[in-house]
Amino acid sequence: MKRFINYIKKLSIKEKQFYLIYLCLSIFSITYVAQKSAAHGIKFLIILAFIVILTEIGMFFLLKKCFKNNLPLHKIYLIFAIILGGFYILGFPPSQLPDDTPDYLRSLEVSQFHITSIQKGKSVGREMPTNIKKVYKAKKYNDVIKNKDIKLNKEKDFLTFANKALYAFVCYIPQAIGVGIGALLGLPIFLQITLGKILNYALFVLLLYLSIKFIPSKKMLLFFIALLPITMQEAASLSPDALTISSAIALVSFILWTRKDGKEKLNTKHLIVLAILTTILSLCKIVYLPLCFLIFLIPDECFRSKKEKYIYCSLLTLFVVIINLIWLKISSEYLIAFSERSNSKEQLKYILSNPIRYLIILTTTLDAYLMHYLEQMVGHSLGAFVVSTSYVIVVLSLGILASLIGKKLKEKDSKDIFNIIEKCFTFILILGTIGLMFTSLYMQWTSVGAQVIDGIQGRYFIPLLLPIALLFTNNAKEDNINHNIVSFALIANIMALVAVFTTFI
Repeated sequence: MKRFINYIKKLSIKEKQFYLIYLCLSIFSITYVAQKSAAHGIKFLIILAFIVILTEIGMFFLLKKCFKNNLPLHKIYLIFAIILGGFYILGFPPSQLPDDTPDYLRSLEVSQFHITSIQKGKSVGREMPTNIKKVYKAKKYNDVIKNKDIKLNKEKDFLTFANKALYAFVCYIPQAIGVGIGALLGLPIFLQITLGKILNYALFVLLLYLSIKFIPSKKMLLFFIALLPITMQEAASLSPDALTISSAIALVSFILWTRKDGKEKLNTKHLIVLAILTTILSLCKIVYLPLCFLIFLIPDECFRSKKEKYIYCSLLTLFVVIINLIWLKISSEYLIAFSERSNSKEQLKYILSNPIRYLIILTTTLDAYLMHYLEQMVGHSLGAFVVSTSYVIVVLSLGILASLIGKKLKEKDSKDIFNIIEKCFTFILILGTIGLMFTSLYMQWTSVGAQVIDGIQGRYFIPLLLPIALLFTNNAKEDNINHNIVSFALIANIMALVAVFTTFI
């Protein structure tokens, strides 16, 4: 006991704070386990509590080693992203993620080198093996085990996935590679799904790893966003949201990297990477097209001349606008599948003829659902909105996000790396993105003349978090690792996974 007391006395204030907060979070997580396990009996509770305690002890010593060895934040992220990723990939049975079935069907379609889908009357989809539907009826792990050996059969039926046919094939390349390899090897459908999820997650982790590594500031913000339970869920699924979020973060991180002291000179490789990121982001969802214009924030000094910068940025933005208009023309034919729910042409007429009324509809929607969007954005409802996580974690997550977004480094003679005009430009692009987001759902998913917009999900705002942080960034110097926030992010994921596994067991 004396040795323990002496050991505690020797610890720095920072270390004591880290130990105390980690202990408090761990105790809270065990009470959460008890709450979630109530319906499964005392035996299940004891086993789950034992597993969680061992996991948290293991993470504690691993974290302690990371901090002791002064590992950079991007390496800490990689370690825990690999550890947690497998649980998220396997944690959700097929059909228990938003749009999971259409995501698989679109991935399988792209893996067969079909860029577009087929329209049959008011239905949009493709001829697919019929037993896919059986696999996607699984709601519990027992169902998954029963269906784990089902392979694609020769009997086919026209399966519909109009909502995912609207997405460009680019969004499904990593998933399609995984699903395609599985199909080529004759693997069961469940393993095809898993391979698709693994490759989708691997690309997400790679882009976030590089973003955290090279972004000069807001590293803690990126780390926290990357490990939000809702972000982890989308990254470890077949959803195109994984590529949308990661490409948006990578693009803004690239722009911040160019604003470092000394102004990095861009070579041909940099310009190619910038073009790829911009193109991918714009094709993932057209509503994020305004974010592509952030490339104009790259300093003139990064190019050989100011003229070269504006020629390159103008041509690139023109290119992404044109390819999006082309895809919009192709995919607009698929909107017929939603004609019973909404009429895009009539909605557009309504908006143009009642612009003031439409602004009122926007504000009414925000007033009614803002808290709901914020809760969803940090992962209060996971899966197909059947998994509820701790509201305490939700509130703390929102507080941490707000503090990290608004955080400014306190240094003497610190000069903002973005001037007021650049910040106003960024703010306009953020508002434009939000406006497009709401308008697209109003036109595609909401009945004509409705007074509230349907279909908006909190996760749609995740790509905007880093651009919003640009409005508060005052310099391009690296911020310190906050051990307590790292601990909180990991414990929050453990609690989220407990909620997932107790829901589907």
